[in-house]
Amino acid sequence: MNSILKRFGLFGLVVALATGFASCNNDDDREPYWASYGVVRETQESYDIVRDDGKVLYVEVNQSNQRVEDGQRVLANYAILGDEPDGFRVKLYALYDVLTKKPVSQSFIDADKLHRTDSIGVDPIITNDAWFGGNFLNVYFTILHSNSSQQHFINLVYDDLKSTADELFFELKHNDYDDPRRMYGTGVVSFDLSGLMPAGRDKVKVTLTWTDYDGYVHSISGDYVPGTSQPVPSSLSVAGQLQLSVQ
Repeated sequence: MNSILKRFGLFGLVVALATGFASCNNDDDREPYWASYGVVRETQESYDIVRDDGKVLYVEVNQSNQRVEDGQRVLANYAILGDEPDGFRVKLYALYDVLTKKPVSQSFIDADKLHRTDSIGVDPIITNDAWFGGNFLNVYFTILHSNSSQQHFINLVYDDLKSTADELFFELKHNDYDDPRRMYGTGVVSFDLSGLMPAGRDKVKVTLTWTDYDGYVHSISGDYVPGTSQPVPSSLSVAGQLQLSVQ
């Protein structure tokens, strides 16, 4: 397992602020294209995408057949056609739905600890990388699975009993529902941190922990500034989040 950890690299929560999108290579004659995380914003005729850095992608040409809803979190694949004061006019090639959840508080689990702890899960998980985007904590993870239709359950537990105005504590949790551990698979999940910023603060330290398949507990920390965006890990491909059946 140590070789797996070294191969993926535990880079931690990137502190430097950036736009949070990445250029992609292509093997055909299309325009250079980009991949960005964002949230769908419905309009009267169609929809736009608000990127994690606040820039708006105005969809001028839509080649995606993905059905979307207002507020849905997506990974957009697009080419830039021109500039707008608050964003870009784009040709949209594809949209991918991003698993999006709210953290579960530790006090909620403790209210029915026997049943809720088992449901949230106590199975191992690996955090390959994590970054902030907009109001989301995004986690690129690895789990073992059997390549079956068995869904896994991924959650983020917010320790509201331990957290303070200076630091918020979270633990990434996994329930594999006894799915045989035969192969590695990766995925991405976004956790909405809206409402968790301590009153009167515009920045707070966030610490994320998880337990790997060797039983080791890992911890990484970074500063969460709502509404800002950090770089998407270079190790994460568009397909990286599409290999698993998770909820």
